[in-house]
Amino acid sequence: MHTLIPRFAFDEEKFDLWPLYGVIKEHYPLGTFLDGPAPATAPESAKLEAAMAPLYNRRQYSKLLAEIMKNVRAAIKRRVYGTTYGYSPSISICAVLATQRTGNLTRTKELHMSVSLIGPYYTIVGFDHSVITWPEEKVAVTNCMVVSPFAEYEDGFRALMRAAESTYPGFRFVPYYIYCMEIAGLRVRMSDGEHNKVYHALFHLYPDITAAPVGDKAFGLESWIRAGYADTGERWVSYPPAPPFPEPTADRNPQ
Repeated sequence: MHTLIPRFAFDEEKFDLWPLYGVIKEHYPLGTFLDGPAPATAPESAKLEAAMAPLYNRRQYSKLLAEIMKNVRAAIKRRVYGTTYGYSPSISICAVLATQRTGNLTRTKELHMSVSLIGPYYTIVGFDHSVITWPEEKVAVTNCMVVSPFAEYEDGFRALMRAAESTYPGFRFVPYYIYCMEIAGLRVRMSDGEHNKVYHALFHLYPDITAAPVGDKAFGLESWIRAGYADTGERWVSYPPAPPFPEPTADRNPQ
């Protein structure tokens, strides 16, 4: 059993998350501009712009999207469409697993896959949405988010994983346990400062990942365990230094 940690911290003897953290730190000036997004003149902002350049080139973006869409459609026989947001560093798609309409209530089950443009990472999140529609008004609610191959989402979830890893060899699945960690000092584009999780830095602001999670929250975490790790029973937690950041070092505190 793994205990979820709200801030970015991990057992350094067992896991190695520093490369992932380094990718984020390389593209966002952590702790430097806490009253708003970093200006375009910041070196990290320039790197983020360079990584996102394919999103602004129609030919490059179409090629990227077509490549992943082809493999996803071959893997999962469902309606699939692109959901890439031009202000976030990722390519993203949605696969609609089921839609049920009863009167003015529409319930939709979806899987969202995001592939980062700033590092070799991807993730998949499922959602159960309900929409109630009246002539004068509409209310949309996310019932839950699915964070692992679970129940009726299992086959589609695993199919999307295979499609992602065949399209992008060497890319790693980022589990809920990791992408929900908060990064101190992180400010992403189009955000008021509340979107400061690993998910927001690597992928995008939407869909909303604050819905109630179902499934195995640590699914995929085993792939982040260091080779040759032997459990000695000791537990140490490593944290990045607090903003403003000095050269990367880890403060290690026993838990």
